[in-house]
Amino acid sequence: MKLMNSPLLSIVTLSWDNQPYTEAFVKSIRENTTLPYELIIVDNGSAPETQRWVQEVADRALIFAENQGFPGGFNQGAALADGKYLLMANNDTEFPPHWDVRLVETIEKYPNAGIVTPAYTSGR
Repeated sequence: MKLMNSPLLSIVTLSWDNQPYTEAFVKSIRENTTLPYELIIVDNGSAPETQRWVQEVADRALIFAENQGFPGGFNQGAALADGKYLLMANNDTEFPPHWDVRLVETIEKYPNAGIVTPAYTSGR
């Protein structure tokens, strides 16, 4: 369920000419995220066809002609975020079902935490 008026989560990722990874990332977000969210994709100077694709699939797209670097790109994406919580994830991440519920439950259980991060559930 995606509600653009009041997202609980703002999910930010970077793209740079690695569309297959980003496609899998977007698919896993769209299929496995149940809480209200917005998906922000920052394209860091990809080829024009990748930039067009990013504009089509992102809730918010930020397109740069030149690579802004990892921190620069994420900071620009974070500046667009409207969610209560900000998730910064690499575009080769694939999310399991209910990942968002578990993460927000943990955040709200520890309200004084500055950062909450998931762990491998497989034990790796």
